[in-house]
Amino acid sequence: MKPKQLLVIGLLVGYVLGARAGRERYEQLARGARRLWENPRVTRVREEAIVYAREQGPVLLSKAESAAKATPALIADAAGKTAGIAKDAAGKTADLARDAAGKTAGIARDAAEKTAGIAKDAAGKTAELAKDAAGRTTGLARGAVEKTTGLAKDAVEKTTGAARDIADRTVSSATDAAGRVAETRDRALAELGNIDEDDTV
Repeated sequence: MKPKQLLVIGLLVGYVLGARAGRERYEQLARGARRLWENPRVTRVREEAIVYAREQGPVLLSKAESAAKATPALIADAAGKTAGIAKDAAGKTADLARDAAGKTAGIARDAAEKTAGIAKDAAGKTAELAKDAAGRTTGLARGAVEKTTGLAKDAVEKTTGAARDIADRTVSSATDAAGRVAETRDRALAELGNIDEDDTV
């Protein structure tokens, strides 16, 4: 139950906005979405998303600092910049997660129509930040490789191995999160179906 579950809520609200079954169906779906949003489990997921973002920032910073300590003097400057970028990206990601969670909660209570747009904007900003951080990290790594020889080449290989391990873990976490998002979406849609059946009765 991680920040990715916020995406499920955004998808549900998007479904509500995209439904073409008329105003009555829209109102019915909006009531169901509001009930789901105010559900204690959904509230817990939002809180866990903020905690997850806060926990992952220090982990990324710690790994970058460990890599910087393992490199020779010629790479220390590049590793320090990488750690700074990772720290900045982690801080921005945590801020974006808090901001997105707060905005989504307020907007969902006021108007279900605005939630899908905010979730899309937050996802786009997060993707841009991640892409920018990856681009800067790659550029710094290339510059460090060109400046090193002998023992420095061995240190670059170790640093590259650590970066690949982090990327593999990130991809694995993303794949796992995507699977959990799909499961949560299916459960949420099933609950909406049950709510619709209850409203129909």
